[in-house]
Amino acid sequence: MTIQSLAPVSLTELTGTFNEAFADYYVKLQLTEPAMALKLRSENIDLTYSVGAFDGGKLRGFILHGIDVLAGVKTVYNAGTGVVSAYRGHRLTEQLYQAVLPVLKRQGMVDHQLEVIEQNKPARRVYEKVGFERVRTFSCFKGIVKVPADAALSVGETAVGDFETYARFWNFQPSWQNDTPAIRRATDAHKVVELKKDAELIAYAAFMPATGRVKQYGVNPKHRGKGYGRQLFGYLCSISPNNEVNLINIDEQDGASIAFFRAMGFQRFLGLWEMKFKNA
Repeated sequence: MTIQSLAPVSLTELTGTFNEAFADYYVKLQLTEPAMALKLRSENIDLTYSVGAFDGGKLRGFILHGIDVLAGVKTVYNAGTGVVSAYRGHRLTEQLYQAVLPVLKRQGMVDHQLEVIEQNKPARRVYEKVGFERVRTFSCFKGIVKVPADAALSVGETAVGDFETYARFWNFQPSWQNDTPAIRRATDAHKVVELKKDAELIAYAAFMPATGRVKQYGVNPKHRGKGYGRQLFGYLCSISPNNEVNLINIDEQDGASIAFFRAMGFQRFLGLWEMKFKNA
């Protein structure tokens, strides 16, 4: 078994090993090569600083790392850890981290973050052993909402979103794959929908029409409690596959959003921990 950078690994091999590693995952997670290419781009995954375990030249385990500068600090995001089933139980994830952490530290990358499914206790224990600690708990929702259109409102897509304004509508900071840089790195895969009344921006959402995944959403604080959020999600459902939308990584400290989705009848289908580690 050898551990080395994923830089020379082809998209085909990476996608195949990813799908093999996640074949028995808690939720269905199988990617086509174009979907993997989109993930690499939107999450800013750098294969040079990602690492894999190879047996006989074949990739058997990996950690994908996204790299960015957040608040002036080089930050590393674990965009996916996977080990194919036949190689589990041999502490490969720990070995991968032992190999890559010194490399990242030499490059000034000392802040790390990831998300792990809350019921995935083996993975949680590994990350805690490496040095990660939980900082937030996330909920994931999916559902369908139908609501009659309000003639006083206009809803439409915009080519260039005003994300500085949108950020004022947030109740919490989005996680890595939902944050504005990830959307801007893959504008071709996202749509931004704005809901307006008398030309005033009332609410917005950034979502992926191919999957119905809502990456960001928000209602102007001075216009909340008036049914505008329901109007927004009713529109999103109307243009999404199977008329259903899904959201991941809703901060559970945001009680208003949690209550909002429950009131619309959305199902919480998954919980995750956001974990951070500073390799000082």
